[in-house]
Amino acid sequence: MPGTDPDLFYDDESEDPTTADLIQGVSSIPAGGAAIVVIGDMMDAMTFVSVWGEVIDLSGVDVGYVDGAGLGGGGDVVSIWIGNPAGTANTPDATGEYPATDANDAQSFDIALNTFSDVMVI
Repeated sequence: MPGTDPDLFYDDESEDPTTADLIQGVSSIPAGGAAIVVIGDMMDAMTFVSVWGEVIDLSGVDVGYVDGAGLGGGGDVVSIWIGNPAGTANTPDATGEYPATDANDAQSFDIALNTFSDVMVI
């Protein structure tokens, strides 16, 4: 609910609450829900929706953005905090680990299923 839910914050790799960045455009992620966070600004998020919305159904998926570090191809960890973690010893509310992608170019990784997406040839 806008105005009552705490903001969401993101950090790449370090799990350091003092370096977490505010996720803009996503106010909550419901249980079983999904969100996409684009590294960049509002225009980058809008471009993402414009391009990928023609390919996949993004209805019900919030697309936000953050001005922070992005995921690397050599394996990475994403941390999410509910509420501002700066200046506290707050541990992340959620983390997700991504494996190295060297052998899986152009594939997405599903954390819940712990697998890369299938490549479709059209």
